[in-house]
This record gives sequence, structure tokens and C-alpha cells, in this order.
Amino acid sequence: MLSTPQARVRTELGQVVILFALLIPVILTIGSVVVSAGNWYVLKRHLQTQVDSAALAGGQAFMDCGVEPGIANGNIATAALKYSGDTLRSGTPYNLQLEQSGDQRVVLNSTNYWTGGATDGTGYDNSLGYPCDTKFLDVKATDDRAPLLFKWIPLFPDLKSRARVELHELEGGEGIRPIGVPEVDPTSVAVLIINEQAVNAATNPAAIVNPPGQRSLTFQTTPPAGLSGLSVWSNTITPVDLGNGSSAFGTVIVASRDPAFFVNSGSLQTICNQNPTQTKCYSGASATSGISFIHAYPGGGAGTANDPIVRDVTLSGGCGIGVSPPARDANPYFNVDDGTTCSGIGISATIDFGTGAVDPQNPVATGGVCAEVSASPGGTMIYAGGVWTAAFTPAIASGANQIDITTTTDTTGPCTGGNNPSDTFTKVARPYVADDASGPVEYLTLEDTNTGLIANSINKTSVASIKVSVGLTPPLTDAAPSAPPIPLRIWNTPSQSQTLDCASGASGWNTAMEFGCPPYQIYDQAWHTSGCGPPPAGVPVPDPPDCIASKTGNFSQAQINAMWASPCSATLNNWYQNGFGEPPLTDKRWIPLFIVDETAFTISGKKYYPVRRFGGFYVTAGSGMNCPGDDPSGNLDGKRTLYGHFRSYILPTFGEVIPDEDLCTFTDGGVCVPVLVE
Repeated sequence: MLSTPQARVRTELGQVVILFALLIPVILTIGSVVVSAGNWYVLKRHLQTQVDSAALAGGQAFMDCGVEPGIANGNIATAALKYSGDTLRSGTPYNLQLEQSGDQRVVLNSTNYWTGGATDGTGYDNSLGYPCDTKFLDVKATDDRAPLLFKWIPLFPDLKSRARVELHELEGGEGIRPIGVPEVDPTSVAVLIINEQAVNAATNPAAIVNPPGQRSLTFQTTPPAGLSGLSVWSNTITPVDLGNGSSAFGTVIVASRDPAFFVNSGSLQTICNQNPTQTKCYSGASATSGISFIHAYPGGGAGTANDPIVRDVTLSGGCGIGVSPPARDANPYFNVDDGTTCSGIGISATIDFGTGAVDPQNPVATGGVCAEVSASPGGTMIYAGGVWTAAFTPAIASGANQIDITTTTDTTGPCTGGNNPSDTFTKVARPYVADDASGPVEYLTLEDTNTGLIANSINKTSVASIKVSVGLTPPLTDAAPSAPPIPLRIWNTPSQSQTLDCASGASGWNTAMEFGCPPYQIYDQAWHTSGCGPPPAGVPVPDPPDCIASKTGNFSQAQINAMWASPCSATLNNWYQNGFGEPPLTDKRWIPLFIVDETAFTISGKKYYPVRRFGGFYVTAGSGMNCPGDDPSGNLDGKRTLYGHFRSYILPTFGEVIPDEDLCTFTDGGVCVPVLVE
């Protein structure tokens, strides 16, 4: 018998009901897994947000790494854990996990994630190294046994997330204050020994007598005793031909930041002018005079009354930086301008009148020549023990002090009356007292390696081998907590302050002082034909700009007062006072500023300077501020000077920020920025 259609429908419906009943557990299981997996994803994303926040928070705490790394490492960990959500290690952190917040564990700079085998994750910390050493903070978080929404599913996902922040130098950005600080930081230093008697010595390549290929000096990572506070460069130059008829040789020091700097050939003029923005020659008042001097005297031949020979001329005393011999004896040849009058410089000259061991002052009848000698400067020279001596005191910042010697003899008489032949010997010595022309050079010695003595007075008949050592003003460094504050000249005389023009007009400068300049970046030679001139044809103008103008004219101090002195209670000096260590980043006295050329602000008028890098500065006092606790205290000098300390500064990541490829050094008073790299 055939079934009716209605019977078949009833049979199929029954089958569907049975099938659906059988599928309900499967549907519920799949649905609960899908919903729980979605929740798992939400928890995973929130965990990533937590580690990102922890890494960035820790990145803002690196400021003390250069001076107090132990304290800084602790501050970094505290800041990171506060944002990590780890209730076991931080107590009451921010950003708790959405479910079962007590399960989250965080480890810092660890090779491995926390595994739950210990009561906390501290045993895993810093197996990659401490943050101040590695220049990064790595945060690894585990949400241990994160449940799904349906408790009856026996799945416990082990969520893990990671973030790493690196501290990079600042390549460019906005918010830098319109103040410039000169810095000496060459990548190459060289010495040029110049024959001062050569025709057109500045443009004649033959005037440079030290051998090509041995003009470059080498940076001394371990400077000699007594020079640890300087940037020292040294090398031995050999052979140096001083026996070519000349007796006067100047020493020119060249410092350059140009990566293409080339010093092996060409005239002094060519070498010094190859890139005037990146390369500086310190050559004294004239192009060929030099800031140290070599008197090459004849060692052979015999002098006479009519034609005496000036041989060795040695100096003593002076006000140079003293180190162990033989460099100690070079003090008078390059004197440091220490703000006081230099001590007297002694002059000792050996002069051959042809009298042998007989006193040349004696009359002719007794074997002498009635010799009289005077030095200019120095006056009458006294003869004793075969040497003529005198002394003089140079003025501070007087530069080159040329010494000439004049001799007078009587070839027939008893040292009275006429018939007195006279000779003048120019440039027998030239002690230098540091001035603007010597720039950052604070120490300069020339040593004859053949004798171990100074080479400023040397027998020119010998082939010279001269060790040149130069001490330069060191680059900026992070200040120690107890260091005295240094001044920044906000106004002294118009055109010679340390202010920069990143916004037009006085109101623009005031605004820039309060809120910072528009974006700037570090100077890039590839964009320029020379110096801060226009870029080569076809090369776009740097954006943001990498050169900045000095500010001319006068302006108001009102904005300075508004920033730091109003009210004093809100802007106290927090530089290691009353038990307070590193001032917090929220302190209004922190200012990022521009680092520019060492020659900046030495000439009047509006000039453009390369932006070398950026620096961090904490203001401890300023003219007109007069807040309690300021250092120095009082109304100061009324010259609108800011006082404070350089310290590596972590720029808050707001506005436009361009990180450099190089990691932060934490020791050069620079500006760094945290970069989330993983």
C-alpha cells in the first residue's frame, strides 16, 4: 500500500526534529567556542594595549640613565609596572585586564615570558640587560589561564603579548625653544705646519711642510693625565722638513664635521675653505700665522761679532695646562686664557758671537765683542752661563706675542762709543695666549720625538719627527647633580645673544619661548651647495628646515617671567633640592633647545647656523625670576641670562617628532624620544 503525501511529511518532520535535537549540543558548543574566542581576542588586544602603555610609560623614565643609572632602572620598572595591569608586582596598577585581573603577570627586559613557576616575575627581569644599558625596555605580559565565557568548556588559553620601546636620538621635531648653544664636536682634526716665509703661503701648496697623509690626528679615547676634561687628538708627523731655508713655521689646527673632509693635498686656503660651514681652521690673527710656532734654528756654522747666529730660544712659565713632561714645558708656547693675567714668560736664548766660552760681553781685548742683547717684548737680556734671559707678561686673550731679538756688538773698542754693528732677528719665538682666533683649542703641544723635548725650538739641520697633541673644549655632557649651574646668554648686546629666530617679530619669539618653535631637523650637507646656502639645482628645500637664523635686536623679558616665575610656587627649582632628585618631565623648567656651531654668536648681524643637534636644559634660575630656591639666587645681572644644567631630556611624544636611527647616549645632554618598535 502506498503512503499518502501527508504521511511522508509527518515522517520527515519527525526526522528533522530528531536531527535538530541531536545538533543542538554541537551548535551550542561551536557557538560558545566562537563567542569565547571572540572574547579571547578582546582580552588579547587589551593585553597588547597594556604592554604598549607599559613600554611607553617606562620610556619616559630613562632621563637619569647617564648620571644615576641604578636609580633610573628602578624608575623605569616602576613606571612600566604601573601601567602593566600586574596586580602582584604593582599592587594597584592602571589598565586592569577585563576579566580576572589578578592573573596577569609582566616581566621586563626578559628573555622568557613569566611561566607561573615563581611567586612573581622578578626573577626573569633584565636577563636581556638593564634598560639603561640596552637603551630599550622590553615588556612581556601573560594572562595566565584566561577563561572562555562558558565555564563548562575545559579550555584555558594562555594569552601572551609583547612590546618594546627604544630610546632614539631626536632627528627633528617641533617644540624646541629658540635658544642656541655652541658645541665643539668635530669628526676630524688635522694639523698643518706652514712655512711662513714662503711666497703666498696661504695659496701655495708648498707652504705646507708636513707630509701628506700624516696631517690627520687621532682621537684619544684615554687622554693623558691632566687632560681628562678635554677632547684630545694626537699623532706623530714625520718626516717634517724644517731645513729648507726658513726659520719660522706656524701651526694651524683644522677641525671638521664634514664626512668628505680631505686634508691630504692643496693649499691652506683650499683646505680651510672647502666647506666653511663644516670645517674651521684655527690659524691666529692671519691666515698663516698659526696658534703655535716653531723656531727652526741653524745648528751648524760659526757666528761672528758682525754676523751672530741665534740658535735655541726656549720659553718657560706661562699659563698653560700642566701635565707630565715633556708636555709640561710646552705651557708657555700655548697659553690658556683663564680670565686672569698670565704669569710671566721667561725667554732663554743661545746666541753665537764667535767668542767660544768667553763671555761675549767682555771687551775685544779680552776675547769678547762687547755684546748687548734685548728682546721685544722683554727688554734687556741678562747673560749668565752661556744663555741670555729676559721675561715679559702677556695680556690675556692677546693671541700671538711675537718675540724679536736685537744684538749690538763692538768689534774694536772697549765697549764704549761708536762702531757698534747691530742685528735684529725677527720671530725667534711666538707664545700664543688663547683668544677668539684659537677657538676651542685649550691645549696644544709639539714634541720632538727624536729628543723627547719640545719642538717649538728645534735644530733645522735634523729631520724632524713631531708629535702634535691638541686638547679641544669637550662636547656637552650631562651635568652631575652637584655641578654648578651654567649661564645661557638670552640678552647681552643685540646680535650677540644666544637667541634664535624661528618665528618673526618679538611676539613670535615670545610665543616660541613659551610653546616652542615649528619643526626643525638636524643639518644635512646633501641638501646644500655650501654652508646654509640654497640646495643644489634639482634638490628640494629641506623640510623641515635644517638651518636656523640668529636673532637680532632687543625684545621683552615678559615671556620668560610668564614661563617660570609666575607664580613661583608653581615653578620651584626642583634640581636635586630638598631630597628631590631628577625633576619630573612635567616640570615647566625643562626646555629642549638647539645645539649649533662652536663659532655661533661670535659675530654681529643676522647669520644662519646649521642645526647640529638638540639639547635638554633644566633652568635653575634666570634674570628677573628671583624665586625661592633658585640657583644662583637674587636678581642676578639684569642681562636676561638663564642658568641651569644640561641633561639628556626625554621629549614628550606630542606634535611632530622625527626619531634618528641612533640610540640615545644618555650622556651628551641631548634630546631623546621613545619609539615603539615592537
